[in-house]
Amino acid sequence: MIGLILWLMKVTIGRKQFQSILDEGFKANGPTMPATVPAADAQEDAAAVATLKSTVERFQQHDGELHPSMLFGTMTKEQGTQLQLRHIEHHLGFLVPESNHHTSS
Repeated sequence: MIGLILWLMKVTIGRKQFQSILDEGFKANGPTMPATVPAADAQEDAAAVATLKSTVERFQQHDGELHPSMLFGTMTKEQGTQLQLRHIEHHLGFLVPESNHHTSS
C-alpha cells in the first residue's frame, strides 16, 4: 500500500515538492517516524558521525547513475547532491561547527 501511495505522490506532486525542497529546504516541524529517532548516546553519536562522513565521501565519488527516488523519480547527480544537502540541513541544522563557536571573554 505504501508503494502505491508513494507512486501516486511521485506522479502527481513529487516533482513540484522536489523543486520546493531544493529552493526552500524541508519544512520545519514536519512529521518524523519515531522509529527513526534513536535515543541519545555519545558513543553511538561518534560512530554515526563517522558513518555519515564515510557515506558522504562514497556519494561524492560515485560517478554512475543515481537510483531513482520513490518519491521524486530520477535526478541528476547535482540534484541528488542538493537534495541530500537539504536533508542534512533539515536534520543537523542545529549543530554549530567548533570553528564557528565563539566564547565570551
